[in-house]
Amino acid sequence: MDEDTDEIYFTNVACRQLNIKTCQCRNYARRFEYEPDCIKLTRENLPTFEWLPPTCAYRLLAEGKPLPAWHPLLTGSKAAMHGERISVRHIAVPESTVVDWQDHILNLPDRAR
Repeated sequence: MDEDTDEIYFTNVACRQLNIKTCQCRNYARRFEYEPDCIKLTRENLPTFEWLPPTCAYRLLAEGKPLPAWHPLLTGSKAAMHGERISVRHIAVPESTVVDWQDHILNLPDRAR
């Protein structure tokens, strides 16, 4: 987020707790200890997170929309999601390697926002 304008930018920078290969949090149960800025999604606060991708299960379900056929909640596996290149596995870089976040801003099509 731009500190001056509050504009949100999508980047390929992964949280330190994200295992990029598995696309899972390394310390999910204790994520708020490791990452105090980690966001807890609830039914109450979900509508305020307009930046969630349109493929986010939380967002889709809250909007009363069906999950895509490749979604792990339907398939029981992340293989289809990775095969469709929907996950961040193919684009994410570890936060520890980033010197300038501006170099990692993504230009996403409107359908991906």
